[in-house]
Amino acid sequence: MRVRLLPSAPDGSGHQFVTSYLINDTVAIDAGCLGFYGTPADQAKVTAVFITHSHADHVCSLPIFAMNVHDHARRGVTVHSHQHVLDCLRTDVFNGRVWPDFVSMRVGGTPLVRLELVVPGRAVRVDGLSVTAVAVDHAVPTVAYIVDDGVSAVVFSSDSGPTGEVWAAARALPHVKAVFIGVSFPDEELALANASGHLTPCLFAQELAKLPVGATPVVVHTKAAHRTRIVEQLRALGLEQVVLGADDREYVL
Repeated sequence: MRVRLLPSAPDGSGHQFVTSYLINDTVAIDAGCLGFYGTPADQAKVTAVFITHSHADHVCSLPIFAMNVHDHARRGVTVHSHQHVLDCLRTDVFNGRVWPDFVSMRVGGTPLVRLELVVPGRAVRVDGLSVTAVAVDHAVPTVAYIVDDGVSAVVFSSDSGPTGEVWAAARALPHVKAVFIGVSFPDEELALANASGHLTPCLFAQELAKLPVGATPVVVHTKAAHRTRIVEQLRALGLEQVVLGADDREYVL
Protein backbone atom coordinates (compact mmCIF):
# COMPACT_ATOMS: atom_id res chain seq x y z
CA MET A 1 0.00 0.00 0.00
CA ARG A 2 1.22 3.50 -0.88
CA VAL A 3 0.06 6.47 1.17
CA ARG A 4 0.72 10.13 0.45
CA LEU A 5 -0.12 13.07 2.70
CA LEU A 6 -1.06 15.67 0.12
CA PRO A 7 0.53 19.12 0.51
CA SER A 8 -1.66 22.04 1.50
CA ALA A 9 0.79 24.94 1.96
CA PRO A 10 1.32 26.77 -1.36
CA ASP A 11 4.73 28.09 -0.25
CA GLY A 12 6.12 24.59 0.27
CA SER A 13 6.61 25.18 4.00
CA GLY A 14 5.06 21.84 4.93
CA HIS A 15 2.39 23.39 7.14
CA GLN A 16 -0.67 21.16 7.27
CA PHE A 17 -3.48 23.67 6.93
CA VAL A 18 -5.99 21.14 5.60
CA THR A 19 -6.04 17.35 5.25
CA SER A 20 -6.10 14.82 2.41
CA TYR A 21 -4.46 11.42 2.08
CA LEU A 22 -4.05 9.58 -1.22
CA ILE A 23 -3.83 5.78 -1.26
CA ASN A 24 -2.40 3.99 -4.30
CA ASP A 25 -3.27 7.11 -6.36
CA THR A 26 -6.95 6.05 -6.54
CA VAL A 27 -8.57 6.33 -3.10
CA ALA A 28 -8.61 9.47 -0.95
CA ILE A 29 -9.23 9.98 2.74
CA ASP A 30 -10.65 13.49 3.22
CA ALA A 31 -10.72 16.32 0.71
CA GLY A 32 -9.17 19.31 2.38
CA CYS A 33 -6.67 19.79 -0.45
CA LEU A 34 -7.57 16.98 -2.86
CA GLY A 35 -9.01 19.47 -5.36
CA PHE A 36 -5.69 21.35 -5.48
CA TYR A 37 -3.52 18.26 -6.01
CA GLY A 38 -1.56 17.74 -9.21
CA THR A 39 -3.46 18.07 -12.48
CA PRO A 40 -7.08 17.28 -13.38
CA ALA A 41 -5.75 14.05 -14.90
CA ASP A 42 -4.12 13.14 -11.56
CA GLN A 43 -7.35 13.86 -9.72
CA ALA A 44 -9.39 11.83 -12.20
CA LYS A 45 -7.46 8.70 -11.14
CA VAL A 46 -9.24 8.91 -7.79
CA THR A 47 -12.31 6.68 -7.84
CA ALA A 48 -13.50 7.05 -4.25
CA VAL A 49 -13.27 9.63 -1.45
CA PHE A 50 -13.88 8.76 2.20
CA ILE A 51 -14.65 11.68 4.51
CA THR A 52 -13.94 11.48 8.25
CA HIS A 53 -16.08 14.43 9.38
CA SER A 54 -17.75 17.63 8.27
CA HIS A 55 -15.20 20.27 9.29
CA ALA A 56 -14.06 22.51 6.44
CA ASP A 57 -10.38 21.56 6.62
CA HIS A 58 -11.43 18.03 5.61
CA VAL A 59 -14.01 18.82 2.91
CA CYS A 60 -13.27 22.31 1.57
CA SER A 61 -11.79 21.30 -1.81
CA LEU A 62 -14.32 18.54 -2.51
CA PRO A 63 -16.40 20.69 -4.92
CA ILE A 64 -13.26 21.72 -6.84
CA PHE A 65 -12.20 18.07 -7.05
CA ALA A 66 -15.61 17.00 -8.36
CA MET A 67 -15.56 19.77 -10.96
CA ASN A 68 -12.02 18.89 -12.09
CA VAL A 69 -12.85 15.19 -12.46
CA HIS A 70 -15.98 15.93 -14.46
CA ASP A 71 -14.24 18.46 -16.70
CA HIS A 72 -11.38 16.05 -17.44
CA ALA A 73 -13.05 12.64 -17.47
CA ARG A 74 -16.72 13.51 -18.00
CA ARG A 75 -17.78 11.39 -15.03
CA GLY A 76 -18.98 11.90 -11.49
CA VAL A 77 -17.23 11.10 -8.23
CA THR A 78 -18.27 8.86 -5.35
CA VAL A 79 -18.05 10.19 -1.80
CA HIS A 80 -18.35 7.76 1.12
CA SER A 81 -19.12 8.87 4.66
CA HIS A 82 -21.43 8.50 7.64
CA GLN A 83 -24.86 10.09 7.82
CA HIS A 84 -23.83 13.32 9.57
CA VAL A 85 -21.32 14.17 6.83
CA LEU A 86 -23.70 13.26 4.01
CA ASP A 87 -26.36 15.51 5.51
CA CYS A 88 -23.87 18.37 5.86
CA LEU A 89 -22.68 17.99 2.26
CA ARG A 90 -26.26 18.20 1.02
CA THR A 91 -27.29 21.19 3.13
CA ASP A 92 -24.06 23.13 3.65
CA VAL A 93 -21.91 22.52 0.54
CA PHE A 94 -23.89 21.30 -2.51
CA ASN A 95 -26.85 23.52 -1.67
CA GLY A 96 -27.09 25.77 -4.71
CA ARG A 97 -25.59 28.68 -2.79
CA VAL A 98 -22.09 27.74 -1.62
CA TRP A 99 -21.80 25.43 -4.65
CA PRO A 100 -24.17 24.08 -7.31
CA ASP A 101 -26.16 21.03 -6.26
CA PHE A 102 -23.85 18.42 -7.77
CA VAL A 103 -25.72 15.70 -5.84
CA SER A 104 -28.92 16.29 -7.81
CA MET A 105 -27.29 17.50 -11.03
CA ARG A 106 -26.86 14.80 -13.66
CA VAL A 107 -24.94 14.57 -16.90
CA GLY A 108 -25.96 11.68 -19.12
CA GLY A 109 -28.02 10.29 -16.27
CA THR A 110 -25.06 10.14 -13.87
CA PRO A 111 -24.86 12.41 -10.79
CA LEU A 112 -21.80 14.62 -10.57
CA VAL A 113 -21.45 13.61 -6.91
CA ARG A 114 -22.81 10.29 -5.66
CA LEU A 115 -23.07 10.05 -1.86
CA GLU A 116 -22.65 6.58 -0.36
CA LEU A 117 -23.48 5.85 3.28
CA VAL A 118 -20.74 4.32 5.40
CA VAL A 119 -21.84 2.23 8.37
CA PRO A 120 -19.19 2.11 11.13
CA GLY A 121 -17.82 -1.39 11.49
CA ARG A 122 -18.96 -2.47 8.02
CA ALA A 123 -16.18 -2.66 5.42
CA VAL A 124 -16.45 -0.98 2.02
CA ARG A 125 -14.44 -2.60 -0.76
CA VAL A 126 -12.96 -0.40 -3.46
CA ASP A 127 -9.94 -0.80 -5.77
CA GLY A 128 -8.55 -3.80 -3.90
CA LEU A 129 -8.89 -2.12 -0.51
CA SER A 130 -11.16 -2.81 2.44
CA VAL A 131 -12.08 0.47 4.17
CA THR A 132 -13.76 0.33 7.58
CA ALA A 133 -15.02 3.32 9.55
CA VAL A 134 -14.73 3.36 13.34
CA ALA A 135 -16.08 6.14 15.55
CA VAL A 136 -13.60 8.40 17.37
CA ASP A 137 -14.00 11.29 19.82
CA HIS A 138 -14.06 14.73 18.22
CA ALA A 139 -16.15 17.90 18.41
CA VAL A 140 -18.57 16.64 15.73
CA PRO A 141 -19.46 13.06 14.73
CA THR A 142 -16.22 11.69 13.30
CA VAL A 143 -14.77 8.38 12.18
CA ALA A 144 -11.30 7.05 11.66
CA TYR A 145 -10.72 4.69 8.74
CA ILE A 146 -8.86 1.39 8.79
CA VAL A 147 -7.64 0.63 5.27
CA ASP A 148 -6.54 -2.94 4.56
CA ASP A 149 -5.20 -4.47 1.33
CA GLY A 150 -4.81 -7.96 2.81
CA VAL A 151 -1.07 -7.53 3.34
CA SER A 152 -0.89 -4.22 5.17
CA ALA A 153 -3.42 -2.24 7.18
CA VAL A 154 -3.20 1.47 7.98
CA VAL A 155 -5.26 3.56 10.41
CA PHE A 156 -6.16 7.19 9.62
CA SER A 157 -7.27 9.08 12.73
CA SER A 158 -6.14 12.66 12.30
CA ASP A 159 -8.92 14.37 14.32
CA SER A 160 -9.69 12.87 17.72
CA GLY A 161 -9.07 13.30 21.38
CA PRO A 162 -8.27 10.27 23.53
CA THR A 163 -10.33 7.40 22.17
CA GLY A 164 -10.57 3.64 22.37
CA GLU A 165 -12.81 1.82 19.89
CA VAL A 166 -10.59 2.32 16.86
CA TRP A 167 -7.49 1.11 18.69
CA ALA A 168 -9.31 -2.02 19.85
CA ALA A 169 -10.33 -2.70 16.25
CA ALA A 170 -6.79 -2.11 15.02
CA ARG A 171 -5.25 -4.37 17.67
CA ALA A 172 -7.46 -7.19 16.39
CA LEU A 173 -5.58 -7.08 13.07
CA PRO A 174 -2.16 -8.76 12.83
CA HIS A 175 -0.76 -6.58 10.06
CA VAL A 176 -1.29 -2.90 10.96
CA LYS A 177 1.83 -1.19 9.65
CA ALA A 178 1.15 2.48 10.43
CA VAL A 179 -1.21 4.82 12.25
CA PHE A 180 -1.65 8.40 11.04
CA ILE A 181 -2.66 10.30 14.16
CA GLY A 182 -3.26 13.99 14.75
CA VAL A 183 -1.40 15.99 17.40
CA SER A 184 -2.84 19.44 16.94
CA PHE A 185 -1.93 21.53 19.99
CA PRO A 186 1.05 21.91 22.36
CA ASP A 187 0.65 20.82 25.96
CA GLU A 188 0.05 24.36 27.22
CA GLU A 189 -3.15 24.36 25.11
CA LEU A 190 -4.48 21.23 26.83
CA ALA A 191 -7.80 22.85 27.79
CA LEU A 192 -8.45 23.87 24.17
CA ALA A 193 -7.42 20.43 22.90
CA ASN A 194 -9.85 18.74 25.30
CA ALA A 195 -12.67 21.12 24.39
CA SER A 196 -12.18 20.66 20.63
CA GLY A 197 -11.40 16.92 20.60
CA HIS A 198 -7.71 16.93 19.71
CA LEU A 199 -4.46 15.60 21.12
CA THR A 200 -1.41 17.32 22.60
CA PRO A 201 1.99 15.60 22.91
CA CYS A 202 1.26 14.46 26.48
CA LEU A 203 -2.13 13.02 25.47
CA PHE A 204 -0.54 11.42 22.41
CA ALA A 205 2.02 9.68 24.62
CA GLN A 206 -0.86 8.12 26.56
CA GLU A 207 -2.57 7.00 23.34
CA LEU A 208 0.57 5.16 22.20
CA ALA A 209 -0.04 2.40 24.73
CA LYS A 210 -3.36 1.64 22.99
CA LEU A 211 -1.90 1.27 19.47
CA PRO A 212 -1.23 -2.10 17.81
CA VAL A 213 2.20 -3.50 18.64
CA GLY A 214 4.68 -2.82 15.83
CA ALA A 215 2.61 -0.13 14.10
CA THR A 216 4.53 3.05 13.28
CA PRO A 217 2.80 6.20 14.61
CA VAL A 218 2.91 9.02 12.05
CA VAL A 219 2.09 12.41 13.59
CA VAL A 220 -0.05 14.65 11.37
CA HIS A 221 -2.52 17.54 11.64
CA THR A 222 -0.16 19.77 13.63
CA LYS A 223 -1.57 23.30 13.79
CA ALA A 224 0.72 25.54 11.73
CA ALA A 225 1.18 28.20 14.40
CA HIS A 226 2.11 25.53 16.98
CA ARG A 227 4.11 23.09 14.84
CA THR A 228 7.56 24.05 16.15
CA ARG A 229 6.45 23.79 19.77
CA ILE A 230 4.63 20.50 19.19
CA VAL A 231 7.73 19.00 17.57
CA GLU A 232 9.90 20.18 20.47
CA GLN A 233 7.56 18.56 22.99
CA LEU A 234 7.34 15.30 21.05
CA ARG A 235 11.11 15.08 20.85
CA ALA A 236 11.42 15.82 24.57
CA LEU A 237 9.29 12.75 25.25
CA GLY A 238 11.98 10.58 23.62
CA LEU A 239 9.51 8.55 21.56
CA GLU A 240 11.93 7.05 19.06
CA GLN A 241 9.31 5.09 17.11
CA VAL A 242 7.30 8.21 16.22
CA VAL A 243 7.55 9.66 12.69
CA LEU A 244 6.64 13.28 11.91
CA GLY A 245 4.37 13.29 8.88
CA ALA A 246 5.78 15.13 5.87
CA ASP A 247 3.72 16.66 3.06
CA ASP A 248 3.94 14.94 -0.33
CA ARG A 249 6.08 12.10 0.99
CA GLU A 250 4.98 8.64 -0.16
CA TYR A 251 4.86 6.02 2.56
CA VAL A 252 5.17 2.47 1.24
CA LEU A 253 3.58 0.08 3.73
